[in-house]
Amino acid sequence: MFVSESLCYLLFILYVMNYLLAIVLHLSIPFPFSCMLVLFHKHSQEL
Repeated sequence: MFVSESLCYLLFILYVMNYLLAIVLHLSIPFPFSCMLVLFHKHSQEL
């Protein structure tokens, strides 16, 4: 439980940093990262 919560927190931080960086650089969120985030979100909903 602790490991999964830490992983979720880490991914959230990475997502926020990536999102802010995308705003600053006026770029869209990289496809591989956004795709991974969607898969992780679906996995978290199953739990």
